[in-house]
Parts: sequence; structure tokens; C-alpha cells
Amino acid sequence: MLAYSKVFYWRLCINVCAAAIYFFVAFHFDFPSNIKDTLFSSPDSKEYSAMGDWMFHADGTTCSSTRPFLFPALVHVSYLLGGMTGVWLMNFIFYLCSVNLVFSAVRNLSGLFFAVIAVLIMLVNPGLIAITFHALTEAASFFLLSLLAWVISKRYERENEALFWRYFFLPLALLAVIKPYFAFPFYLSLVLFAFRAVKRKELRTGKMLLRVFIYCFPVLLQFGIMFSQFGKFKLSTIGEVTLRNYYYSKFYADKHGISYDLEVGPTDSCQSLVRQKVAGASESEMLRDIFSSPVDAFGIYFGVIRLNLISPSDLQMKAQYRSERLDLYSYHTNVRYFRIHQFILMVLALFLWLTRKQQEKWVPAFVLLFFELLIIGVSGISYWQGDRLVLPALPLWITLYTYLLYECFRALRHLRGGLHSEYHGSSL
Repeated sequence: MLAYSKVFYWRLCINVCAAAIYFFVAFHFDFPSNIKDTLFSSPDSKEYSAMGDWMFHADGTTCSSTRPFLFPALVHVSYLLGGMTGVWLMNFIFYLCSVNLVFSAVRNLSGLFFAVIAVLIMLVNPGLIAITFHALTEAASFFLLSLLAWVISKRYERENEALFWRYFFLPLALLAVIKPYFAFPFYLSLVLFAFRAVKRKELRTGKMLLRVFIYCFPVLLQFGIMFSQFGKFKLSTIGEVTLRNYYYSKFYADKHGISYDLEVGPTDSCQSLVRQKVAGASESEMLRDIFSSPVDAFGIYFGVIRLNLISPSDLQMKAQYRSERLDLYSYHTNVRYFRIHQFILMVLALFLWLTRKQQEKWVPAFVLLFFELLIIGVSGISYWQGDRLVLPALPLWITLYTYLLYECFRALRHLRGGLHSEYHGSSL
């Protein structure tokens, strides 16, 4: 009872702290009057809004091949219920739920002390607050990935595979119809689940088949929309569009000696020339061209990833709400995060060595690491987005890194205690 009260107290403190930091930064952005100026200010948010209008049969609207249905539907329903304030409120709820889920995930894996530290490290990022003022997928993705981290932590705690798969598929299926690159881990998980079910003869039951259908329904619905509207059996064309407009444009410019600096930005004439040259390239042509110069391609790719990791939040820089001080703070925060990523490589190596005889502890570490690397890796084909593309990885790596540190501390303390006992035993 005392332990429960202690957790409740710290959870309450974390929520109060999260709300206080949020509204401190929000009022700096002239909240709430800034909502109407920023919520649909980006081109992507306008596309989500238009896709939502089409889904609910608004006149003069068309379906989008680049925007899967789920987030536009959430935006449209939120807007119907509360206007722009309703959309902001949805994002704010995602923000608070994410804080609580990360707190619970880290506490499950690493204990209360690390949970408090992890959430505080997460809350100092102003980009997490800035995304709630935009009708973009990052707040919803952040929430679902926080939920995924919590599910992974509960699987490790309970060792209940059936329960794990039941809750693991839900956030993953929803992520696949918000950010289509999550389709790959969804398909992979589905294959692993099917293999396990066949091996244990569980697919014979109607209840299990119904569950599988429910897990797959959001993805199947998106496939149906794409096939009926565009004749394409894929979740989205956003990957091809992003590759052409961003990564391949930079690759093409470098290959043909056109000035295209990502940090300073190309001139309008150079950017227009490159866009014109790459406009007709198909996905297969782009990939063939890229892999014909692998050294240059990888150099650009890792350069873009580094830029995305250290860039300040781009979403706060809107007209009169731009703050140079907050921009600089955001940049230094992300640079510190980048150094944490570098430092943790040594911790990961130490963790693997210390737990080499307890390899069951590797499971949550490698699952979290896989999703973190997936998000950061996919960000390598796009740029000029600030930290927006890598921000959803935050709940995953903060859970993973605290877990690695916690297990290393435990193992070293155990090792030290063993050596201490051995020394005193030999003295006697």
C-alpha cells in the first residue's frame, strides 16, 4: 500500500510538472490565440484536413494517395466536436497520455527513480509541446509509440505472450495507417504471430481468427481505399513522393554539381531546376540511380539523419510566434540528445557483455532499439523538418536507455558484491 501511494504521488507530481511546463511554453506562444494561426499553417496539415473532408463527403474534395485515412479522420471528428480547439485538445490529451505511458514503461523496466528522471528528460524538449499546435501526425504517433513502449515493458514483466500479442498489434496497426513505414514491422509481427499460433494450433479457433481480422482491419481498410480510388495495392505513395522531393533531389543535385546545401538552403533557381529534373523519375529509376553511387548515397543519407537529430523544432517558427531564444534552446537540447545517443553505444556494449548469461533481458532492449532505429533511419530521406521526423522516437529511446543503464548498474553492483564476498571469504 505504501509503495502504491509513493508511485501515485510521483505520478501526480509528473503530471503537474508536465502541465506546468506545457502551459509555460504555450503562453510564450500567445496561447490560445495562436491555435488559429498555426494549427493548419503547414502544407501537410492542409492535406490531412482535405483528406478528412473527402472521407466525410464534403463537396469539392478528393482522396489523397499520400495520406492514410486514420489521422485525417481524427482531425475531422475533433474539428466537428470542438473546432480548432478540439483538434488542439486531442493533441494535448495525446501529450499527457504519452507522459504517463512513458512513466509507466520505464517504471516497469527500470524502477521508480529512473521513471522520474526519464520523464523529466523528455519534458525539457520544446518540440514535444510545439507539435500539439499543429494538425500533424507527430502527436498521435508519439502517443502510440509510448503505448508500444508500455506494452513491451508489460510483456517483459508478465512473461505472458498471449497478452503481449493482443496489445502489441493494436498500436502497431494504427501506426501503419498513420505513418505507412510502420507497415513493415506490422507485417513482420503478423508473420511471427501466425507462426506461433500455427505451432501451438491456436488458429483453429474462431475467436483467434476474429482477433487476427480485428488487428488487420485498419490496414485492410486503407488497402481498400487505395485500390478503389487509385488502383494501387499499397498503403500510401508518400514514400515515393518524399524520396523524390527530398532525398533524391539532394542526390541528383550533388551528382550534377548543382548547389544544394541543406543547412543554408539552395537558391530558388537551383531548387526549381532540381525539382524540374527529378519530377518524372519513377521509384525504380530513383533507386537504380541512388544505388549506382552507394558511397555518395550513404554520405547524404547519414548527413540528413545527423541534421534531423540536431535541428531545433521547426514547428515553433511561425510568423509572430517565432522565438530565437527558444529556437536556440531547442537546438542545444537536441545536440545533448545526440550526445546521449553516442554515449549509449558504449552502454549497449557493456549491457550485452554483463547480461550475456541472461539473454532474456535482451528481448525488450532489441525490440525497443529496432523501432528507434526504424524511425531515425526513415528520417534519412527527408529534411528541412526540424526535429519533427525523429521526435516520435523519443519515448522509445528514453525507455530503452534507462533500461540499459538500470541493468548495467544492477549487474555491476552484483558483480562488485560477488567480488567483495569472495575477497572476505578468502581472507577468512
